[in-house]
Amino acid sequence: AFNPDNEYHFKNRMKSCQRNWAEVFGEEANMFAVSPSNTYQKFGELGGVSAIQAKLNAEEIEIA
Repeated sequence: AFNPDNEYHFKNRMKSCQRNWAEVFGEEANMFAVSPSNTYQKFGELGGVSAIQAKLNAEEIEIA
């Protein structure tokens, strides 16, 4: 998939994109990635790491 010289990419090299992303997301949409670092920080601040450690240190681990 990541090799630009493989047969799939060679055969489809002249093919244009079939989607117009402005139509999908709107003309004024922010089409960029957002870093999840704030999410991880919030997870830690709300005690997520401590909760996982408590579950792992419990004698009986529930498997759902």
